[in-house]
Amino acid sequence: MNFLYSKRIWLNEDHLPSTGSVVAYHGDIAYPDGVDKAVAFLEISDCHGKVRLHFTPTDSMDQFVKKMETLRGVIDDFILHLRPTDKAPIEETTMLHRPDQTFPVQTRDHKGGRIDKGPYMLAYEVYSCVYGPQKALIEGNCRGGFSTCELIAFLYARSFPKNEWRQRVEEVFSNQENI
Repeated sequence: MNFLYSKRIWLNEDHLPSTGSVVAYHGDIAYPDGVDKAVAFLEISDCHGKVRLHFTPTDSMDQFVKKMETLRGVIDDFILHLRPTDKAPIEETTMLHRPDQTFPVQTRDHKGGRIDKGPYMLAYEVYSCVYGPQKALIEGNCRGGFSTCELIAFLYARSFPKNEWRQRVEEVFSNQENI
């Protein structure tokens, strides 16, 4: 029997009456026929039910990982919904983690790059707050998107309270070199 990764996390504190856990597993499982089979799964359970996402032979490992990334995006969005902060709301929150949509990025080598919609929209949220909305940046009709330095500045600033965003963006711009 071989396992590559195995982790179980209990979701509830010990003193609480309900149970819940997350299990992530990648490795062999012994089946009743005596044959070990390689599996990968993510299982979420509580005292009322269980959901298991399996890697199956009909999917590639990359497709399986994308399913979990999509799930993580939905969970992140739901947490933002349930626990609002002083940060501005994100437009199109349910679309935030779609791996099939990307936006242009200006790169230092002038070849251009692409970034997933999630981080791009987070950067645009800060940009809009600091400089005002510019829909062309998200509609694809503006200067090739953000530069890598702008993305770093806006995403860095977003980790602070909204009233500090402008200061944090300026902090990055004043201390950057060759990016």
